[in-house]
Amino acid sequence: MYQIVNDFLFNKQLTTGATALLTIMGSLLVAFSTAFLTRNKFKAENLWNEQKKACNTIVSQIRAARVYGRMIEDGFSEDVHRYYESDNLKKTNRIYWDVINIAIDAFEKDYLILPSKFRRRYEAMICEAAQAEWESGPDAYLTPIYAHNVAATDLLDIAVVELGIGGWWHRNLAKIRILFRGLRAHSRRSSRWIRRRYRRAKRWANDKLPWLQKGSTDW
Repeated sequence: MYQIVNDFLFNKQLTTGATALLTIMGSLLVAFSTAFLTRNKFKAENLWNEQKKACNTIVSQIRAARVYGRMIEDGFSEDVHRYYESDNLKKTNRIYWDVINIAIDAFEKDYLILPSKFRRRYEAMICEAAQAEWESGPDAYLTPIYAHNVAATDLLDIAVVELGIGGWWHRNLAKIRILFRGLRAHSRRSSRWIRRRYRRAKRWANDKLPWLQKGSTDW
């Protein structure tokens, strides 16, 4: 048994063959690993490019619509009643929504590849703009314009942060802007909630405790 093992270990032909086999196997392993990593890198780069293209289309179109949004705002500032009844408002509003619809189509087309934070902020913008359905007069036009204007800056900063566009300082500055705008929005929501609660409590007090009303002599 010892002799068989000794002949196997010190057989030059077998040793050379085993070395060649190990070399081939190692080369194949390196080749497969390199191909796998290269494939994943290519997929990641391709996904990043598609995400960047989609985010750029959405943000650029919303920002491009600002020009027409300002025209509508200026028209209402000059003469609310006359501009509200004018054909110029309808024409400008139609162009405004033609531009916004490009962003809407891009969002629906590339929904699955968009960064999650970008999607959430866009969907929040849609909800805010949809409040115009409950408005009348100039607010029916101005509510979505305001929602789009605010969201355009947020979406730009989110895209910069999530996709790692620009330098380190630029990305961190965008993070700070997102944080402060989020705190401001939270403050506005809290203020609205407090005002609603106050009005509700005031109505309840007027109904249930009429003697608290100013000037009442019932008590």
